[in-house]
Amino acid sequence: MKPPLFTLGICLLFFSNSYGQCQVDKIYINAYLVDPTGTSDSFDTDGDGITHIRDEFIQICNDSSETVYLNGFTISDTVGVRFSFGPSDSLLAGQCLNVISDWINTSPTIPSNFRETGTSGGGPFWNNDGDSIYLSNGSETCYIAYGSLGSDAEKDGCTSLYNSSTNSYAMDCSLTPADLSNSPLPVELIRFTGRALEEQIRLEWSTASEHNNDYFNIEKSVDGHQFTSIGTENGHGNSERLLNYVFTDDNPSKINYYRLKQVDYDGKISTSKVIKVVSKLENYAIVNSHRVFEVVFNEKMERFYCVSNLSGQVLAFGKFEGDLRLTKTNYHDGLLILSIKSEDGVLRFKVVTQ
Repeated sequence: MKPPLFTLGICLLFFSNSYGQCQVDKIYINAYLVDPTGTSDSFDTDGDGITHIRDEFIQICNDSSETVYLNGFTISDTVGVRFSFGPSDSLLAGQCLNVISDWINTSPTIPSNFRETGTSGGGPFWNNDGDSIYLSNGSETCYIAYGSLGSDAEKDGCTSLYNSSTNSYAMDCSLTPADLSNSPLPVELIRFTGRALEEQIRLEWSTASEHNNDYFNIEKSVDGHQFTSIGTENGHGNSERLLNYVFTDDNPSKINYYRLKQVDYDGKISTSKVIKVVSKLENYAIVNSHRVFEVVFNEKMERFYCVSNLSGQVLAFGKFEGDLRLTKTNYHDGLLILSIKSEDGVLRFKVVTQ
């Protein structure tokens, strides 16, 4: 999956000006190519081997987590409506669609993420030397001043692309026709947690949307580096609603690391973050390496720690919740005493730093 080139989250009023993002009902203009007739043109949108004014396009994208149906949407210039979307037109979450003046190439034929106005001829179509472009859903309208960057800059084979950091459109000569994909978002994972039961680990995760989701592969590690599969959960293919998943590890170790690998129908894989869960077989576990001494607890609560040397000199102390991690290289004493106090009592550990 390839997301839109910039992630956007800007609300517009009924009629926006040309200095910011043009967005209507979660659909925004992401990029456009103006009258590509300069001597250094390189943007051959339809791939027919010829850069032509009919390669002009406008790219719109869906900036939401749900499908938006485009029936009733139009793209216009000062002359009038240039393209109207029909009942079969929609954009999935994060998806983009391109409206080109005329797709000339027959191999390949026009892709599913393109629409064409069917306009041919020798003159510029969309901008006509500086027209504004209007995006409307029938009740709301926004516009961009097509020629606002200057005709010389916009006739150099470069594409004008929305930049969220400046809330404006700017020339981007790095964009290529291959970047004009439909870009549907894959699985949108919004939660992945683990909880220790008496003799099991319960993993839970949720997705806000799914696109071509075949299944999840649940992987486990005891060291956080080498992972093996411990099971799978079927996905829901395509979905625009909240979905919850549960998986139980019946053979937990003291410390367990988990991650999800989401697999699309076409074999593409996305990997989640790694989470760490301590089993209830013991209240805590120790991770001890040449650089780090870590105490990992089952339950998150307020605890106090104190680090001292063999002479009783206090080197560090404080309060923490969750796990405690000491970096050995911060201490020059060869042997440390680590004390941890909580409502459950006091734990003491000897920590060798050299």
